[in-house]
Amino acid sequence: DIAEEEGADLEMIDEVISYTDGSRSPHLVYKMNIDYKGKTIHFVNKTGTEFYGLVTCDFPKVMEKLDFEISTRSHFISLFVGSNQRIKVKTQSAQINSFFKQSSAFRELRRISKDTVFEPSIIGTNVNGKYNITTKYSLQFTDWTRSIQPIIQLQKQFVDYFS
Repeated sequence: DIAEEEGADLEMIDEVISYTDGSRSPHLVYKMNIDYKGKTIHFVNKTGTEFYGLVTCDFPKVMEKLDFEISTRSHFISLFVGSNQRIKVKTQSAQINSFFKQSSAFRELRRISKDTVFEPSIIGTNVNGKYNITTKYSLQFTDWTRSIQPIIQLQKQFVDYFS
């Protein structure tokens, strides 16, 4: 159990959403906050009417010139582009490039994206006087739980590298 490994409490919210036509849909939300070296990694997975995950971590200070954006090409687009690297890092920062080159969690996320339709979007930017890393991903692929631990580890490795 990931929550147990991380020493975090897992909150599960089980709702049923009713629609005006009388139909109903289950809606499960999994939430977990992981404390790591004075930072909190917020984790949310939603299933039911929505199938996505969101992981965020705030740093209490602005970190200039560390903005980055990671996007993922779909397998379909990769057929036409011909690149075997589906995940692309866009940044002006040599520090960020160095971090992602040495990150074991990032390498695992690359492997998952190559083997599945896992297509994360990861953004690091300054927001409201804080530096924030946000990871968004769809849960609409087989074995989506495989991506959870590497996403958490990526956040932890970022904290270790830049704190």
